[in-house]
Amino acid sequence: MDHRIEHIGSDELADLVDAFNQLTASLEQQKQLRDQWLSDISHELRTPVAVLKGEIEALQDGIRPLEMRYVDGLHDQVSTLTRLINDLHTLALSDSGAKDSDQRNAVTLLDVLSPIVERYELRLKEKSISLEHQLDGNPEIEVFADSKSLQQVFQNLFENCFRYTDENGSVRLSIQESKTEATIIIEDSYPSVPTKALPKLFERLYRVDKSRSRANGGSGLGLAICESIVKAHNGSLNAEHSPLGGLKMVVTLPKSSNDEQ
Repeated sequence: MDHRIEHIGSDELADLVDAFNQLTASLEQQKQLRDQWLSDISHELRTPVAVLKGEIEALQDGIRPLEMRYVDGLHDQVSTLTRLINDLHTLALSDSGAKDSDQRNAVTLLDVLSPIVERYELRLKEKSISLEHQLDGNPEIEVFADSKSLQQVFQNLFENCFRYTDENGSVRLSIQESKTEATIIIEDSYPSVPTKALPKLFERLYRVDKSRSRANGGSGLGLAICESIVKAHNGSLNAEHSPLGGLKMVVTLPKSSNDEQ
């Protein structure tokens, strides 16, 4: 795709040449990103498939006895593969704008967050992690959104807290509001991530610690999906260091207006 035209002169034709060369450079960059994306996806799919193939062949050849622990291992690999495929599908729908685009209405953050908080209070206790929140004390802030999509965002963020926060740690949920926006902050205690990794967290398939993420069942697509959904709601999602010692995820959404209710 290297079809640039030599720049000569400074008239309107030269401006047209500049525009053409910029378009060519943009298309070339998009092609490189697409090729890298396809290569990364192939690698991510190949890993669990290769493990499955090896384990099944070992059972077929009698190298390993047909015991439940090996069957459980196969099931874990299938689950990892299923999560990755489902996340890819969700991301593709989010990118195309097709995901639940007609399901938006005025919803309260209390209704969106309450079932997730209730669920994760129990899950986090499994690792002796405390969850601090004041949902009941917050006014019923409304946003114009698809509640299922928003619940997926907060489900992913809380799941990351559960997977990566050390035992005996803490997670905190807080909500702030201005006249036009609602800000939901989810932060956790140690460990955090390196400062240079913060802007990369939303890149597709990026993992701070690849082996640890795979061991915890992460596909490397969860935060990319979250960002895509939040942007589709005209909001923003940012990662910062938390004073608790871990990661601070800041979700900002426009509040519902009277015209949208």
